[in-house]
Amino acid sequence: MSLSLPLPSRSSQIRNPCNNPAKQQAQILANSTTMDIIKTTSALTHKSPILFTKKALSMHVSKPTTGIRRSLSSSIFLVAGTTIGAGILAIPAVTQESGFLASSVACILCWIFMVTTGLLIAEVNVNTMCELGSGGVSLVSMAKRTLGVAGVQFSCWSYIFIHYALLIAYVARSSDILTNFLGIPLWESATLFSLVFGGICYFGSQRFIGAVNGVLLFGIIISFTSLVVVASGDLHLDALLKVNFAAVPMSIPIIALSFVYQNVVPVLCTNLEGNLSKVRTAIVLGTAIPLGLFLVWDVVILGSVSNP
Repeated sequence: MSLSLPLPSRSSQIRNPCNNPAKQQAQILANSTTMDIIKTTSALTHKSPILFTKKALSMHVSKPTTGIRRSLSSSIFLVAGTTIGAGILAIPAVTQESGFLASSVACILCWIFMVTTGLLIAEVNVNTMCELGSGGVSLVSMAKRTLGVAGVQFSCWSYIFIHYALLIAYVARSSDILTNFLGIPLWESATLFSLVFGGICYFGSQRFIGAVNGVLLFGIIISFTSLVVVASGDLHLDALLKVNFAAVPMSIPIIALSFVYQNVVPVLCTNLEGNLSKVRTAIVLGTAIPLGLFLVWDVVILGSVSNP
């Protein structure tokens, strides 16, 4: 972020004819960058600089501090693309015993819970940004501020384990698909997949990665729609009336894991420059897309199975 504008000195503030604190805040917001705002808040208020910084960030986000335009739609696609995964295929298998109505209630409740956790992480992230005077804060910084050294170690190793396991799973499965499609050895497929997508993530700009993510997400939606149209030809509405709430608890772990996206919340807060309103919108709408896909997929699969 640009730091080219000088911070106002104490003498310049005294000579400023606009002695109203609210007008001073508005003037600074109009002529400085987000990082400048963070550094000047302590000079304007002594009671609650953190709260003022948070307010300043929220008011200033409409003005980008870099050449990259912060797009709310890209953030929504990022959350949706992160949430949609292989778990969608497993949902009908674990919800068959409970039925569509009961599993839909469980799915909506899990969605509400996972959205709430993401919103709480966003609150902590933005508050940490304000306290540290940083334009972007990682999960490590958040853990250090709230959980201490032991919490940082636990968070780091948990983060590494989860994402390394996910990376292995997706590389392995993608390699199988590429091997069947291209007819090349498995190790070559794994290398090709890793080089292509790893290269995009490493060398690509933020705008380019966001565009690729959006294209892939639309591809998923188009493929999913085609699959639903084909599979819904033999839909039995009476099969959707089955209700067994006793079987719901067994399906909750898989359903909840299908809504995992919290690892990208710090990225959202950075891209949207601490604007909690936009971050909340991205989280809610970004997870609502997978929720709709999960429910539709559940209808198609469970509705195609007749009651015994």
